Amino acid sequence: MPAVWRVILAHRNYLIAVLVPLLLLPLPLLVPTKEAQCGYVIILMALFWCMEVLPLAVTALFPVLLFPLMNIMDSTQVCMEYLKDTNMLFIGGLMVAIAVEHWNLHKRIALRVLLVIGVRPALLIMGFMVVTAFLSMWISNTATTAMMVPISQAVLEQLHKSEQEKNSTEHVAENINKAFELQEVPDKSALSQETQKQGKEDVSGLQSISEKISDRNHPAPQLQLIGLDNGYVLTVEEEEKLKTEKQLQEEKHLTFCKGMSLSVCYAASIGGIATLTGTTPNLVMKGQMDDLFPKNNNVVNFASWFVFAFPTMLLLLIVSWVWLQIMFLGFE
Repeated sequence: MPAVWRVILAHRNYLIAVLVPLLLLPLPLLVPTKEAQCGYVIILMALFWCMEVLPLAVTALFPVLLFPLMNIMDSTQVCMEYLKDTNMLFIGGLMVAIAVEHWNLHKRIALRVLLVIGVRPALLIMGFMVVTAFLSMWISNTATTAMMVPISQAVLEQLHKSEQEKNSTEHVAENINKAFELQEVPDKSALSQETQKQGKEDVSGLQSISEKISDRNHPAPQLQLIGLDNGYVLTVEEEEKLKTEKQLQEEKHLTFCKGMSLSVCYAASIGGIATLTGTTPNLVMKGQMDDLFPKNNNVVNFASWFVFAFPTMLLLLIVSWVWLQIMFLGFE
């Protein structure tokens, strides 16, 4: 029994958050009036504040959600008691950004896209642009860029490292000097048997054996060869060729890094125009429009903005991808 109480106490906040709203439900259900519904929200907030089930600031935002949901007040009227309607939209987008960053959703999406599109440079840029634009639709442009740039840099470093290892292996395989062969030096017993055999067959063979013994007693001077770490010998021309290839590879990688970094920045700016909460200027424009034209019947809302801006975002994303490919990758 004490173990059960310990479990209940450990999870008391979850139990209160679920049971209290259910126990208070008879009030708005049995008395279907706006006063009863408003009383339900007030009692719920008071109990949550007293028991500290949720952070106090989160409980204070209950009317923003429950009043429009229960048809007590319009969302615009409720938000005006806190901040402007556009500022509340900005706060909602900020909450989504924090949630995405906390659970590493951006990393999961980026890695999944990489598994699908592969590592071709053009497709890699396109994949990062699509992911960045999608995240920027719901998160601010700056936050999206700050989250995606480290991921792109890590991918670029890993690709560069793999390419260096591959090129090094291929170069070594191509430059093996086949003129040098290892031969086992015969020992004394084998040399003696060979001498006896050749002496029986032909006396003239003694002279050649004598020369071999003389060579063993007076070995030729050894040449010190400058080669690679794996023991293969490189000529001067091959070494210069290897340096040139490495330099070209580094320049190509640097150019690709520039294109990738710019693609993330461009995609973040382009994706922000797709939704009303994608970037702060969109909300500022809506706020100014509501102030200048108060009787506009809410013509600019989330849905109408999305219908207009989303196709524009897709068009700009494709054009920028083609432009970056031409500038940094060339025609392939």
